[in-house]
Amino acid sequence: MPPKFKFTRQEIIDTAFTLVKENGWETLSTRAVASRLGTSARPIYSFFTSMIELDRELVKKGVDLLHGYMTKTFTDDPWHNHGIGYVRFAMTERHLFSGMTDGRRVDWFKKYGDVIWENLTQSLKEYPPFQEFSQEEIYQVQLTRWLFAHGLAFQACNPPEGVWTKELFDSMMQQGSDAILAGWKVRFASGSPLPIKKGEKDMAGIDPRKMALQIAGLRAAESLLPEPDRVFHDPYAIEFFDEEAKRQIQTPDQAKVQIESYNNMMPGVNGAIVSRIRFIDEVVDQCLTNGFKQMVIIGAGYDTRAYRIDGVAEELKVFEVDHPLTGEIKTKTIAAVFGGLPGHVTYVPLIFGQDRIDQKLMENGFQKGLKTLFIAEGLLMYIPPQAVDSLLAFVTAASSPDSVFVADYFPSDVIDGTSQLKEARVLRQFVKNEGSDLIFGIEEGTALDFFVNRGFYNINLVPAPSLKKAYFRGESTNRQVSSMFNFVKAFVTP
Repeated sequence: MPPKFKFTRQEIIDTAFTLVKENGWETLSTRAVASRLGTSARPIYSFFTSMIELDRELVKKGVDLLHGYMTKTFTDDPWHNHGIGYVRFAMTERHLFSGMTDGRRVDWFKKYGDVIWENLTQSLKEYPPFQEFSQEEIYQVQLTRWLFAHGLAFQACNPPEGVWTKELFDSMMQQGSDAILAGWKVRFASGSPLPIKKGEKDMAGIDPRKMALQIAGLRAAESLLPEPDRVFHDPYAIEFFDEEAKRQIQTPDQAKVQIESYNNMMPGVNGAIVSRIRFIDEVVDQCLTNGFKQMVIIGAGYDTRAYRIDGVAEELKVFEVDHPLTGEIKTKTIAAVFGGLPGHVTYVPLIFGQDRIDQKLMENGFQKGLKTLFIAEGLLMYIPPQAVDSLLAFVTAASSPDSVFVADYFPSDVIDGTSQLKEARVLRQFVKNEGSDLIFGIEEGTALDFFVNRGFYNINLVPAPSLKKAYFRGESTNRQVSSMFNFVKAFVTP
């Protein structure tokens, strides 16, 4: 029977929110929240898998408060009121505003802020000055005024003493808004094309850095466990976090709390993912023993196998393929750890669904015909079936016979929502909340034929729970391993 606590999840959020408002985001920690609640830090992780999850809830609550400011009546012009409210919020809630809009939280700020944008835009449907504009033109006006308001808000966060007053900010917002509106009227009348259309994006898909960081956090927690209890050791995973995040995971006890919390939310998922990492590590060792020359990590994220597994640097040319945003952080972190980028690794920027992997790899020095290990960890379930087929076709065409493909996959009932597993339902919703979907799965009992028909043989299909006895020792023997995870190691047919 789960323990009962004397406070709720919402009370934790409210307490943390008050702490941030009073003292700033940099002072937020499980210890500070627990102290204010009169408890230890452990119960907090029964409600939140990590401080990152709590951070997100605080941004959401902060955006709700911002919406309240923007819908207040300061003047008789509702559009002016929206801008004035935005700046007043930054001026009044300086700690909240500066933290919500910094690099670590800006994606959440945008996600929840988009809801405000739509609500406020709808509230202006009858706004007289907008009646002569199309929806695209209104978008241009709104976007330009938001950029102006955002700049004023940053100034309002830290105004010079005795110079910038509330009244001055209000006046500047009104005058600036009117000037923006007048300027766009002239532009629209000229017939010039619009510079940005509503809904346009500069890159395909969602920001991939979130999932990469979550998996790095899982590896960091596992690596803090005592040697007899851990499934693997990754000394570099923690380096992808800032100092504030590192303080949340410094001891084995903190790691155990996070692992337990993760398991409470999605039973067995943590155990399955660490099994996946160990399984693929062992495949890398086997390929090194068998004289492989190249390793391609597709959707590499913040993977560290190229740096932590003995023999890789000496024997393998490694290609780490991933989104440019992830690659930028990856290369900066690795360069900081090693004093430069290791020569045996090539970083290949690729946007799935937009770029061709064969072209990108060839452009970056990949050699066809060599014995190559291809790793697709945590990838297949997020890409369409036709993209999976294209990927496997490339693997079989570009590498020599007896090259190896290793990956994980879900049964199709996890993808379509009919699985009875709690962790499957929770994971589907979690992924959806992050702006993505689970797309690809393999029907139960058909995986062997699936890979045979795509040019592979000597196929080893491994259900994650079957590895528990081999991998989990000491106190970890009691950890759950979800049955929705399956692993495959397959050789390219001669």
